[in-house]
Amino acid sequence: MPRQLSATIGIVTHNRHHLLGNLLADLDNQIDKDDHIVIIDNGFKEHTKHSFLVHEKISGYHNNTYFRVRTKSIPKARNSIIKIAQLNDTDILTFIDDDCLPGKNWLKHIKDTFRDNPNYVVLQGMSKSLPINNPYAKTTEILYKSWFDHNSSDKTTKILDTKNCSFLIQKIPSSIFYFDTHMTYATDIELGFRLIKNGINIYKCPAGLVS
Repeated sequence: MPRQLSATIGIVTHNRHHLLGNLLADLDNQIDKDDHIVIIDNGFKEHTKHSFLVHEKISGYHNNTYFRVRTKSIPKARNSIIKIAQLNDTDILTFIDDDCLPGKNWLKHIKDTFRDNPNYVVLQGMSKSLPINNPYAKTTEILYKSWFDHNSSDKTTKILDTKNCSFLIQKIPSSIFYFDTHMTYATDIELGFRLIKNGINIYKCPAGLVS
């Protein structure tokens, strides 16, 4: 029987400590002993109320590491998570946004998909906007799905969205596995294009759902 894959779960947050509690509570029910959660507090100000509230939210949860970074830069924060995951020597790096909640067995679905498909290196999970009775959320979800479907085939997609994407760390060369710090937005999309250009497909993982 193949061994269970281990995962580093990366979260970048900024002034949204009130969301971390719910996310960490859900993740705490899904992680195994060899998994690790890395939280980067992006652009914190020392001795602010926010940094203390983050500590309060994450205390008591398992296998998490919290870093405070003074310079606000999402690509730099994500690159730091990549380096930490490589040092942790876990098999999988998964990004999830701090305002998302993982679906039931979200992490297990990701691990099982990688285990059952040895040629998969990058997975793009699905997302669903909540609350469903919010017209803005519903419109956003429709537009996102249309954009995603337009850029996807049956099994693969050209879209890399860091609210819910996963990588087999050791199978991606470090020379191409980074977020461009010269860009201010869409750095995940750019990384996806770069991976595809280098022959690494992005496979869809419909069961790995976040909301």
